[in-house]
Order: sequence, then structure tokens, then C-alpha cells
Amino acid sequence: MAGFTSVNGIVQPTLTVPAGEIQRWRFVHAGIHDTINIQLVRATPVGTTNLIATSALSGNRQQQKADLLAACNASTGTLIPQFEIASDGLTRTKLRTVHASQVGGVLESNYMQPGYRSDVLVVFPSDGDYCLLNQAAPKAERVSNGNGGGQGPTTPQLLAYVHVRGGQPVTGDLQAYVGKALYDANPTLPDAVRTGLRDGDLRPWAPFENLAPPAAGSQQQQAAFAINFPAFTVNNASYDPDVVNFTREVNTTDDWLLSAQGEPHIFHIHVNPFQVIDVTTTNTNGQQISIYNPDGTCKADIVYADKQQLANQYCGMWHTFRDTIIVENNYQIRVRTRYDRYIGEYVLHCHILDHEDAGMMANIAIVPDLNAPGGGLGMAGMRHAKQPTATPAATPVGHKH
Repeated sequence: MAGFTSVNGIVQPTLTVPAGEIQRWRFVHAGIHDTINIQLVRATPVGTTNLIATSALSGNRQQQKADLLAACNASTGTLIPQFEIASDGLTRTKLRTVHASQVGGVLESNYMQPGYRSDVLVVFPSDGDYCLLNQAAPKAERVSNGNGGGQGPTTPQLLAYVHVRGGQPVTGDLQAYVGKALYDANPTLPDAVRTGLRDGDLRPWAPFENLAPPAAGSQQQQAAFAINFPAFTVNNASYDPDVVNFTREVNTTDDWLLSAQGEPHIFHIHVNPFQVIDVTTTNTNGQQISIYNPDGTCKADIVYADKQQLANQYCGMWHTFRDTIIVENNYQIRVRTRYDRYIGEYVLHCHILDHEDAGMMANIAIVPDLNAPGGGLGMAGMRHAKQPTATPAATPVGHKH
């Protein structure tokens, strides 16, 4: 692909920021197909022509490839960390550092799929020129990895030039610098909250911290995405606006099992976010096993064994709240959601736009009381236009932790 991904509608804009200033950047993936792997990298001057310093790359993405690889080479020494404080607009309970830990054999990116949002704190340590990159993705990691549609970058793409001029240089660990700055800037906070903030504890600002399990005996809900061309389906049914596919009760909690067949799909649900409880993958014995350790870190053996480099994008998601998540091939995701406050109908769908438009969407109705007449609405004469035809969901493989 030779086209560009724009930033705020501009192709390869130039940003100028001072050294040492902590900035909050909000990334919004407003595209319909491509995976975007965001990295911030210190530029390396090449010969006497510093194309990054002069904001002077030319040509399409493929024509820029050689210059970009030379000038914006990502390594453990050039990668600038991103400190994520919120995902999908929801403040995290703990600051997450996207850095050069080489998870799964690759430098970490801020992995953005269509519909994702990510709020990060960034600080540039010293004067110089930096690259905001959409880093190259292995083919399997891209959203649409068949022969059609967007396929993400096969080579790095420069999203923006970043020129750091003036300010105060920072020496030492950038995360410690950010923590101290937050601590120093908030002297009126209670001591425990202020100290926690310095150490990356964001719980006082998080709208959700943990959801209790569903009531005993509650049925697990399922959303199984599949394409059996020309049918694009959720639980074997294409979208019908006159059918309610799920009816659930307000102020209750459900666990959902998300799966995808054939190619990755992106689960997105409106109104109420969900908590990522577990991500599992199939081992050599055909069993579903968790990718997480008990403390929520990723199991190194699973991440390194995944030659397609899919597992690493789930590292850092354990028990976080989101409203959008990619369901990769050979992975299943268990999420937990509480139907809080609101009754009425809304949708869940695949966030790859053409999949949604082709029918990969379903209606969910939240009612006051599942046992009340009228389909839980409490009014016997009130029913949706049509009742759904019984279509069993694809049966997922049982998982083992």
C-alpha cells in the first residue's frame, strides 16, 4: 500500500514541543481497516541530509521506505516510552508503560485497531528530532490479512515529524520523572493518593476498578464472529434491525465469550464498557489456556511461542475496561460487563466497517425485569417487531487456566 494515514486530517504534520514537558496525547483510530502500531523514536541523522530535521521526506510510503528505515530506526536505545493512562476513554487503574521491553521478540508498540482510543503521557528527554511512527506489522497481526481491504503497514510509515526545541532536558528514568512531576504538581491531594499517583496508581480517577462475578447460575453470553460469504454473522445470524438478539436485565452482570473464525474481528459494544477478564489461546494439545499469569502479566513462554506476534497486543489489557477489542485467530476473550442504569436497545458489532455494514452486528435490549411481561418491559402489549430465530452460536473450545 502506498497511501498514508493522516493525523488530524494532515499527512505527516510537523509538531514542535519543548524538552521535559509532559504532554497528554489522545490517539483515536478513526480508520476502518488498518492496524496502527504507534511508536515514538529518536531520529538518527543520515549523512549531511537530515530529512527528519527538515520535515522533508518525499514520495509515497514505499518511496520513503529506505530513508525512513535509516532515519527512524527503532531500537531499545531510540524508543521513547508512552505512559498510557486511559483506554477507550476509560482511565486505567494503573499507568501502563509502552517501552522497549521487546515482548515477544519485538519492541512494544501502542497497538491500535479500528475503534481503539488511547490516552498517553509523553515526554521527550532532550533537543532533537523524533519520529511518530506507524511501525511495520507482521502480516498475521494486521486487521484484514487476506487479499483484500486494508492490511496495515508492511513497512514503517511516518505519521508525524516531532521537533523538540528548548525546554529542560531530562536525565534518568522517564517514568520516575513523570511520577515525580505528578506528585509535585498535586500538593493538595491526600498523602496516600498523591504517593500512589507518583507510583502510577490511578484508581482514584478510574470510573471502574473491578466487577464482581455474575450471579450464580447466570448463563454466559457469546458473540462468535464469522464470515461465510456472502453472510457476515454474529452467532450465525446476519443483522436484522427488527430482531432483538440478546435480552438482558438492567443492574445485572454477565460474562461474555468472544471468538472469531476465519480472520480477526473487532468486538465493539455500545453504552456499557466491559472488563477484560481473560484471554486464552489453543495450545498444542488443543486446550484453551490463559496467556496471563495470576498477577496479570503475560506468560513469556506463550508470547514468545506465538510466531505470529498476536499475543503481545493483549499484554497490558488484563482486567482493564474497554468497549472495543480485537478477537484474533486462535484466541478467545472472556469479558465481563454490567448493564448499568440504562434500559433500551443498542448494538454490538464488528468495528471493521465493511464487516459491520455487511451484517456483522446484533441488537441487545436491556429491560427492567427479565421475568416481567412484554419481554421484560413490564407492559404486556409491548414487544419488538419480530422475535429472533433460534440460531446456536458456534461452540467454543472449553478453556483451561
